[in-house]
Amino acid sequence: MALSRSAFWASSTYLLNDLWDLEADRQHWSKKARPLASGKLKIAHAIFAIPVGLLLSFGIAAALGPFVVLGCFCYLVSTVAYSFYLKRVPLLDTAVLAMLFTMRLGIGVTLVDVPPSPWLFVFSMYLFLSLSLAKRHTELGRHVEAGTNGEMSGRGYQNKDLPVLLALGAASGLAATLVMVLYLTNEAFSADFYSAPVLLWGMPPILFLWLGRVWLKCQRLELNDDPVVFALKDRQSLMLGGVLGLMFISAWFGGYLL
Repeated sequence: MALSRSAFWASSTYLLNDLWDLEADRQHWSKKARPLASGKLKIAHAIFAIPVGLLLSFGIAAALGPFVVLGCFCYLVSTVAYSFYLKRVPLLDTAVLAMLFTMRLGIGVTLVDVPPSPWLFVFSMYLFLSLSLAKRHTELGRHVEAGTNGEMSGRGYQNKDLPVLLALGAASGLAATLVMVLYLTNEAFSADFYSAPVLLWGMPPILFLWLGRVWLKCQRLELNDDPVVFALKDRQSLMLGGVLGLMFISAWFGGYLL
């Protein structure tokens, strides 16, 4: 039920955003392949699907509890504000994207009924802020490479903003790595659900290597404008993700197997 709610909810908000940005997406180097921009999905069908999806998702959320409904409502309001205005405000747009990803995480925590961890939410904000900045850096880099002057269409960024995005994005990635280290030193070793917490020390270097690869590719304009899509298709990213997951599982269960 939770997966169904998330699917309806996410699809509806994405359709709303794509419908509002339709003309800009049709001119974009990669977004022009999206269903609405390419014409594979008719506008009338999207207009019908948005309210239906939202009603279904809120109906399922109501069955799961009032806090889930509140989380969905806050996410919807934030998404609408982002689609209609905030995405055009430089830097604030990336912060809002990071907040939206973190809100999804918070709703997930509510759904599974586990105690919320401030470490997790702070880590999420810095991680997704770095990835959101990478997305904007890639889009602006393509804009500059095409020799286009003036502001990037529908965003508010100028060509000379590229070094700022690089600096802030790399710094946010380092901040996410630092938060992970602080979590390990301040809480992980005293937590009773890790059987071999010392193995967690392998995770910050892996995270640093992956974020470094994202920004290296970003600076070379070799990154897909969606870092998540890049991570799912990039062999080295998948290998690093596999090692990261193995370390976490080993730290959780490894002590019981020894």
